[in-house]
Amino acid sequence: MHKTFLCLLILLQCIVSHAQVDSLYEKVQSTDDAKTKVNLLIEISDNVQTNNPNDAKKYVKEGIQIAHKCGDKVVLSDIYYEASDIELELRSFTESLEYADTALEYAKLVNYDLGMANALSSMGAVKFYKGKYNEALVDFFAALDYYEKQSDEIGIARIFNSIGTLYHTWHKDSLALTYLNKSLKIFEEKDIKEGISICYTNIGNVYFENEDYEKTLFYNQKSLQMKQELNDKEGAAIGLNNIGNVYFKWEKYDQAFSYYIEALDLYNSIDDKIGKAMMYYNLGFVNEMNEAYDSALYYYTKSLDTSRAYDLNYKIMYTLEAFAEVYAAKEDYKKSLDYFRQYLGVKDSIFNDENHKQIAELEKRYETEKKDIEISQQKDQIQKQKIIIISFILGILLITTSAILLIRLNLQRKRAYKLLEDKNEEILQQKEEIQAQSEQLELTNHELEKLSIVASETDNAVIIADCNGEIEWVNAAFIRIYGYSFEEYKSKVGSSLFAVSSNNDVKELFNKCVSNKESVIYSSQCKTKDGNSLWIQTTLSPILGYKDEVVKLIAIDSDISELKLAEE
Repeated sequence: MHKTFLCLLILLQCIVSHAQVDSLYEKVQSTDDAKTKVNLLIEISDNVQTNNPNDAKKYVKEGIQIAHKCGDKVVLSDIYYEASDIELELRSFTESLEYADTALEYAKLVNYDLGMANALSSMGAVKFYKGKYNEALVDFFAALDYYEKQSDEIGIARIFNSIGTLYHTWHKDSLALTYLNKSLKIFEEKDIKEGISICYTNIGNVYFENEDYEKTLFYNQKSLQMKQELNDKEGAAIGLNNIGNVYFKWEKYDQAFSYYIEALDLYNSIDDKIGKAMMYYNLGFVNEMNEAYDSALYYYTKSLDTSRAYDLNYKIMYTLEAFAEVYAAKEDYKKSLDYFRQYLGVKDSIFNDENHKQIAELEKRYETEKKDIEISQQKDQIQKQKIIIISFILGILLITTSAILLIRLNLQRKRAYKLLEDKNEEILQQKEEIQAQSEQLELTNHELEKLSIVASETDNAVIIADCNGEIEWVNAAFIRIYGYSFEEYKSKVGSSLFAVSSNNDVKELFNKCVSNKESVIYSSQCKTKDGNSLWIQTTLSPILGYKDEVVKLIAIDSDISELKLAEE
């Protein structure tokens, strides 16, 4: 059964004040300082990006040219990050990832922590939208480490929101709410309405999945009000759609229709093809529920045309299924069969026996009707009465079978109401899961290699261990702090996290980290190769696999000796 579509938001763009674009551009033209010019162009881009991303591209292109002329690596990292953000807004994922990679490379050249954090955040967002959730999570946590190192609270809040949204997509709603509420708290303390409104939307979506529609409505109404105050048309459209979904769940179809129409108007005003396809579909679904089948077909046609133009395959699949059900309700089984075949062509990865049965039933009806027509043309007048009787019997059988099919479809629809978004997400992820399971080992090793590259840039000691605590890798800072090479350390101090720590509770803390899948912090005293005594604070964090299992652990050691001396 097809579904209404729910909107998720991942907070990517920098949050800035809404100054007048013309005034800012006058400053660009009046200054001779290249760095100032680029920073002003980034600020202009941030202001226009949400509602006019193509205009933002124009300003960023100018900024890239100026940045290359001045040659400042920090400025180059910032402008390429901005370019990545805009391409992500336009759903140009390949271009967005390329710009983010460039931004990261420039940041590494000058150890620009904030630049590395921003680039990793953008890379994680691209992978999130492409369904590569495990890779995205690694990038998000790597970015979080850099933001925390810089005490960048806004960056931390953005990453908390991204991690929370990802966990919600993974159906880890307890973790999702934990991170989303952390993000919301920071944004509220800073009074940053853009961030607050996006957190409201994402928290509302978690409650929607858990069928708490009162809270869903509460958070989305608060988000919508802020989006309207900020003139954020895309955000307002998302809020209107999500509120419409609540009324749809409550079977208040007229109210749902009104909210979907408002959302469609906003999506049209910013030419958001994905948003338009989604709204046309939802409007068709509302009309189908009201048995206004011609209106439903009108909106489904608009949705299908838009989805095909933009290669939105999963929306194409559901819209084709919707056509099949509407035509079945109209008793036009030939068209229903045709659309059902198209639907199965898109849904080939989850083809099942139920589909075969429905095709067979529709084919039987169509062939029976065709045969009746041919017989009626061939028989002479003497046999007409017999044909009428046979046709009547076949008609009764056809009506009976049709009624059974319609009752069956209606029962499926009622069950689907309770699982609208769950089943939608399952279907979307099945194909990804099949591929992801075969690539999981290679993917995990690839991400750990990338994480080790990031770890090599930090001044803290970083240890990667397997799920049993056996140490597999250390960074250069580890060797500098302790004075041992990796092999010396394993042979003389120990090869596991338990053996090298003097903390009596280390095993208990390790088990807590693995079982709860959350970070733990502990301190211990150790000696370097030179015999110096150090106090070390260790942050132990799990790395989760695709099925939420702990596959690796990362320990980050910070030297707190001076702090301990001060306490004594």
